[in-house]
Amino acid sequence: MSGEPTVEYGDNGESVSSMQSKLLDAGYDPQGVDGYFGDHTLAAVRAFQTDKGLQVDGVCGNQTWGALNGDMSVPPGTTHHGGGGGPIVLSVRLDGGRVDDDRVHLVATVTNEGHVPVTESSLVECELRVVNPSVSGEGFEVTLQNQPVRPIEPGHTELIHFDVAAHPMSDHFYQADVGVFDRSTSYGHGQFDFH
Repeated sequence: MSGEPTVEYGDNGESVSSMQSKLLDAGYDPQGVDGYFGDHTLAAVRAFQTDKGLQVDGVCGNQTWGALNGDMSVPPGTTHHGGGGGPIVLSVRLDGGRVDDDRVHLVATVTNEGHVPVTESSLVECELRVVNPSVSGEGFEVTLQNQPVRPIEPGHTELIHFDVAAHPMSDHFYQADVGVFDRSTSYGHGQFDFH
């Protein structure tokens, strides 16, 4: 099918709905078919372009429409998205933690357990949240920090070091939660308790 108009971030209308529907059918979930080209749709378009070997610009032009309409073959070495799960399969865990004066030091291990490499265009980030549950109430948030995940080949691991300021506490007991995600998908979470 040719003659589809170019659509990009911020656009809305029937062409966006058509693109979202085709992305969903291909296994790239834009988080709904609502006719609005927002953050989730952008992430789905970029993931689709990455897997198809297209220019990763987040714009649905002639080549991307062609791939969505089945007019292009998938380049060797790429993996098609599964039913909504995506080709990226990541696990994450926190291997350790310590407090030095007013600094919290943590190491997150992110492992690519899938068959598709994580690239810079995958827009994957690692988010750390640390709380001190010993404080009265529901917990005291010490920090919330994001770091980009560098490229990881299948079967490989990346260590992400967090070194963040912590508020002085009378009892240095912390719970840390780390997650890896892109703009549309959460890939994994890990927790760690330390003093």
